Amino acid sequence: MKTSGNLINKIGMMVLALQLLPGGLNLSAQTVPFRPQASELHETYNLSPNGRVSVNNPSGNTVISSWDENRVRVDAIKRGKNKDEFSQIEIVVSSAPDRIEIKAIRAGQSGWRSGASVDFEIKVPKTADLNSIDSASGNIVITGPVLKVNARSASGNVTINGVSSNVFAQSSSGSIIAGQIDGDAVANTSSGNVKLTGVRGRATTRTSSGKIILDQIGGDIQAESLSENIPVTGAQGRLVANTLSGSILATNISEGVQARCVSGNVEIVDSKGRITANSTSGNVILTNLESREISAKTTSGIVRFTGRLLSEGHYEYENFNGDVVLILPADSSFLINTTSRSGAIKSEFQFQLDQIPQSTDRGLLSGTVGKGGAVIKASTFNGNVVLKKM
Repeated sequence: MKTSGNLINKIGMMVLALQLLPGGLNLSAQTVPFRPQASELHETYNLSPNGRVSVNNPSGNTVISSWDENRVRVDAIKRGKNKDEFSQIEIVVSSAPDRIEIKAIRAGQSGWRSGASVDFEIKVPKTADLNSIDSASGNIVITGPVLKVNARSASGNVTINGVSSNVFAQSSSGSIIAGQIDGDAVANTSSGNVKLTGVRGRATTRTSSGKIILDQIGGDIQAESLSENIPVTGAQGRLVANTLSGSILATNISEGVQARCVSGNVEIVDSKGRITANSTSGNVILTNLESREISAKTTSGIVRFTGRLLSEGHYEYENFNGDVVLILPADSSFLINTTSRSGAIKSEFQFQLDQIPQSTDRGLLSGTVGKGGAVIKASTFNGNVVLKKM
C-alpha cells in the first residue's frame, strides 16, 4: 500500500507540473480516476447554475435527487462477489464549472460479464440539466426538481419525478414512469409499460409490448402500443392513440380524439372536439361528447353513442357486423339517413319520412326529427340500427 501511495503522489506532482507549464492542462476541467482497489467513492464537485450532469453506468442502479446546493455529491459503491471482480471497475469523474461527467468503466476483460456493478447515489442542484443519464443494465431513478432530463436504460426501469422543462426517457427492456413535468415528455420502451402523469406540455409515447397510462396532460398526445391497453384521463390538447391488440379508453379530452384499434374496444367519455374512433374487431362506445364532428366505425362489434347532438353537427356511425345504437335526448332535432342491409331499423322517435324501408332485406330510412339541424348517417351491413330516447 505504501508503494501505491508513493505512485499516486508522484502522479499528482507530474500533473501539477504540467499545469504550471505554458499551454499545460486546462484548470477549468479536471478528470479524476477513482482507484480500482477501493470499493466506494464519496466526493463533492462544484457546478454552476444550469450546469450539465452526465452519467454513464453500464451495470448498476443510478439514483439522482436534487438539493439546494450548487454542488454535485457523488456516492458510488462497487459491487461484486469479491475484490478481484470489482477491482476491474474504475469510476472516472470529469468536472468543470459548467458540467460534470461521471463514468464507470471496465478496466479488464471480465468486469461487467463477471457480475460486477456500480450503484450511484448522486445529488445535483435543482437547476441541473441532466443531459445524458445512461445505464446498460440497471434502473434509473430521478427525483427533482431538476431543469431537464435525458435518460436511457437498455435493461432497466426509468422513473422520473419533478422536472421544470422537457423529459426524454427510453428503455429497451423496462418500464417508464414520469410525473410532474413542466415541459414536454417523450417516453419510449420496447418491452414495458409507460405511465405519464402531470405533464404540462405535449406527451409522446410508444411501447412495443406494454400498457400506456396517461393522466392529466396539458398538451397534445401521441400514444402507440402494439399489444396492450391505452387509458388516457384528462388532456387539454388532442389525443391520437393507436393499438394493435388492446383497447383505448379516453376520458375528459378537450381538443378531440383520433383512436384506432385493430383488435380491441374504443371508448371515449366526457370529451370535446372532433372525434374519430375506429376498431377492426371490437366495440366503439361514445358517451357524453360535445362535438360537431363524429366518425365511429367497426367491422365486428357494437357502435353506440349516448349523448346530445350539436346544431349543424355531422355524425357518422358505421358497422359491418353488429348494431348501431344511438341514445339521444327526447327533445333532439336532427336529419337522419340510415341503412341496414340485413337487419331492422328501430326508432323511438317520430320521423317526417323522406324515404321508408323498402323491404326486410334492405332497410332504408331518411327523414327529419323535430326541426332538423344536426345530420346523422347510420349504417350497418349485418345488424340493426336502433334509436332510443334517453
